[in-house]
Amino acid sequence: MNALLSKGSNFKIHGKEIARLLEFTSQTLHENNDGLEISRKISAVYQDYRDRPLPKTRAEFEERAQLFQILQIFKTFIDIKIEFSQK
Repeated sequence: MNALLSKGSNFKIHGKEIARLLEFTSQTLHENNDGLEISRKISAVYQDYRDRPLPKTRAEFEERAQLFQILQIFKTFIDIKIEFSQK
């Protein structure tokens, strides 16, 4: 994920949602947090992406693809956190 973030340091179109999500996570994720609120926020970002128009240029497509990949990796991390907290 670090390689994706360093490549995408200039995300202009859709990066704000993920940046807010990561900021929220940095402020709220701790041992006693079950991750469910973060998971709900991830779902909201997914829905926002579905509701937006399709990319018009290759650059927009590549940017969205990289951000989607970051979101997928992050979702997997939070899913593991949720599973761990339920045990």
